[in-house]
Amino acid sequence: MSTSKPADPLTVIAHFGDEGEARLAAARLEMEELDVHLDLLSTRHGLGPRAAKLAVPASQVTAAVVLLQQTPARVWLVEPRAC
Repeated sequence: MSTSKPADPLTVIAHFGDEGEARLAAARLEMEELDVHLDLLSTRHGLGPRAAKLAVPASQVTAAVVLLQQTPARVWLVEPRAC
């Protein structure tokens, strides 16, 4: 019999138009020891900046959003939704 807890589902909290900005936001959250998951999105023909979605475990959504609201990344925040 397993006693492990179910995994905390991921919640998307931001859609970035540029991979670099997404990585900066992720680094900011990681500095606060939050778990961050970046989903890099392909661009047409592999040209131009790559877009990205940033997700965190559902239990960390509030902390992550509060932190990012204090940074330039606030313009990329979206209504949190499950992955």
